[in-house]
Amino acid sequence: MNIDKKIVDKALFKDAKYHAELEKFKYSHIFIHTNFKGNNEPIFALAFLESQRRLRVPIENLLFKTENEILNIVKDFVIEHYSVSKGNIGILGKVLNYVFNHNKIKYIFDTEGNRLFNINVSESMATLKLK
Repeated sequence: MNIDKKIVDKALFKDAKYHAELEKFKYSHIFIHTNFKGNNEPIFALAFLESQRRLRVPIENLLFKTENEILNIVKDFVIEHYSVSKGNIGILGKVLNYVFNHNKIKYIFDTEGNRLFNINVSESMATLKLK
């Protein structure tokens, strides 16, 4: 059986390009900054709820897009999340803003999807470790 080397090479190139694009988004996520102030909540409960503060944008929607297209998709995602959550994520509190972490850059959005500049948001995280 003869397999055309050009077809194989083209398929391998296409696959490598796709995986390289996926790699760009490996650590991308949205952190939801809230007005949470600890009030003696059990750490295991906070750690369990941590996934509600870190969201993954569906990566397949971001692949092979320009930075502006990516930021517009994230903007729409933020607006929808705020609407669905009614601006509140339980004991973690009222949503103040969203931080999109992508390629070691933080893009901050308000609750209406507008980009914020000259603001620093600290990303806290509740974790448990078993020894």
